[in-house]
Amino acid sequence: MKTKLINKLLSGIIIMSILGTNLPNVLAKEVNGAKEEVVYGLLNHDGSINQAYIVNIFDQEGDITDYGDYTEVRNMTSENELKLDEGKVQFTNGKNKLYYEGKLKKQQLPWAIAIKYLLNQHEVTAQELVGQSGDLEIQLTIQENEQVDPFFFNNYGLQATLLFDTEKVKDIQAKEATIANVGKNKQLTYTVLPKQGANLSIKAKVENFEMEPIAINGININLGFDLEDAKLLEKIEELQSGVKQIDEGAGELKEGAWQLSEGSGQLASGSQRLEEGAVRVNNGIATLKTGIEQMHAGLEELDSHSEELRQGSDQFKALINASNDQLSLLSEKLGKLQQLNQASIEIQAGIEELNSGITQLNQSVGYQQYITALGQNGLDIQQLQAGNNNGMQAVNNLNQALSNVASQIRASEIENKEELAAQLDQIIAQTQAANLEQVFTGNNAMIDATAQYLETVSSSTTQLQAGSQDLNTAYSDFHTAIQEMVSTSDELTAELPKLSGSVEDLAAKYTQFDQGLDDYTGSLGKLVVSHQAILNGIRSLSEGSASLLEGSSSLDANLNQLVNASNDLYEGSDKLKQGSNEFKNKTAGLDQEVEQEIDATLSELTGNANQPISYASSKNGKIKSVQFVLKTEKIQADQEEPELEREEPQPSVWEKIKDLFQKKED
Repeated sequence: MKTKLINKLLSGIIIMSILGTNLPNVLAKEVNGAKEEVVYGLLNHDGSINQAYIVNIFDQEGDITDYGDYTEVRNMTSENELKLDEGKVQFTNGKNKLYYEGKLKKQQLPWAIAIKYLLNQHEVTAQELVGQSGDLEIQLTIQENEQVDPFFFNNYGLQATLLFDTEKVKDIQAKEATIANVGKNKQLTYTVLPKQGANLSIKAKVENFEMEPIAINGININLGFDLEDAKLLEKIEELQSGVKQIDEGAGELKEGAWQLSEGSGQLASGSQRLEEGAVRVNNGIATLKTGIEQMHAGLEELDSHSEELRQGSDQFKALINASNDQLSLLSEKLGKLQQLNQASIEIQAGIEELNSGITQLNQSVGYQQYITALGQNGLDIQQLQAGNNNGMQAVNNLNQALSNVASQIRASEIENKEELAAQLDQIIAQTQAANLEQVFTGNNAMIDATAQYLETVSSSTTQLQAGSQDLNTAYSDFHTAIQEMVSTSDELTAELPKLSGSVEDLAAKYTQFDQGLDDYTGSLGKLVVSHQAILNGIRSLSEGSASLLEGSSSLDANLNQLVNASNDLYEGSDKLKQGSNEFKNKTAGLDQEVEQEIDATLSELTGNANQPISYASSKNGKIKSVQFVLKTEKIQADQEEPELEREEPQPSVWEKIKDLFQKKED
């Protein structure tokens, strides 16, 4: 690729160099005191040599000896005699330039040129083409002539020019040709570099065909300039620096991707533990909910019998009052005293059962009992609160880390970076949409509210238990009084006045008991109402726990996606790092390689012909330049013998520049 680019660059330079001169002038390094040679070749229509000769140009004075394998020589400047003797030409020159022509014995050129003409896909001669119409193809082949010193083929480039009348030639197809308008004509120009041949094809539609001669000019490709590669090398150094920065950035991205992969793995592991804890919490809360519902049912059952107890107490109170009124009839109805004793026994048993139930309720309602019940189901409430706080922090840290990684991915050179960053953005959105922070906060708030409420209920049940205990104690005294009354029933008749006083005392004490019973039933009703709030709270807690379980499951699934994505990101960044490192290693010596390649390509294309050699004879010492001017015959009817124009060389580019500065100095 680099060689092709350099070849195109040099081809352009060579074309501009040729077009910038007045061909057939010579473009070569100046060597003072040396001659110039212009080799003229008249070619046949098929490219074979018809005639070849050399015009030698001298600008020094005095006696001159030149060499060339000529059959004859001719002075083109003056009438001065030229002496030709076995390849040696001797003459004397004055102040003016001298031109002399020498006809070569060996009619050879450095290039073997072949031209074919095909009309309607059939090969024809040039003479047969004159005045014809149809589809024309001209095939021009240029190769090395191995019978000539390869110096000229290896160091001289060619410019081939074809001129077509656009009234006779249309729809020209010529690859690799530079096409220009010259009046009503189309001019096709080809450039052939040193050491290279050419296989050219020109296609067109022709009518009444005629054609001007094909002109081929050859010059020594000695460009006479140094390729300025400092800017190119500076750009390559910038490229190397950029590649190094890319490699360093890829390394940082790989390290960050590794940290993300490790962190997401740990977070996923924690999320799994959180999900397992949420399952245990949900199960424990479900168990607690069931227990509280059962306890609430028991309280409602107790409350439903409060009215019966109240009615029974009123009846008993009325009975005592009636007993006091009927004390005079007590002796007759003493048998009923045993019924009273039996009723008192049943009431005392009910009060003791009630007191036991309230004691059990008080022992199971407290916050510590709540914590113990959750612990028996595998849940530590304090760890749950700490886990909720850590979960909120982990979710915030995760969202921040994902956002940072998405920004790093977008700033990197990784493939599919927008797709990976979009996946991370989607995970962030899903995590935020799950409202896990609200769930964690709600859990802690529910736990605190439950604790506060259970403490309040525990305090109420403690008061209820105290009242129940007082009731039990009071009734025990009352029942003892009944038993004493029964035990003394035999003496009752005799002790009736005393019994009457005892009944009055019993009535007074029962009034106190009845008041306590009223307080108890009122407290029990309030407890049922309060416990309903606890039941509602535990149901809300159960719903929150279900949301926590669902959110933790969603978080675990999203984190698993994050783990997979971070692993893919790490693998991609690792490949990017390997590729960037390989790219950095391959571009490390790119500046030296390009410089060497430029030097090698220039050497290959232009050769090492710093000093031209004579085409006429190797015995001619230093010369300024050698140029080749070749031309075919014209294709036309009644054509005459063509002659090559022997032009006096025009000033070279270098001479024009020197003349310009000399004029300014004058």
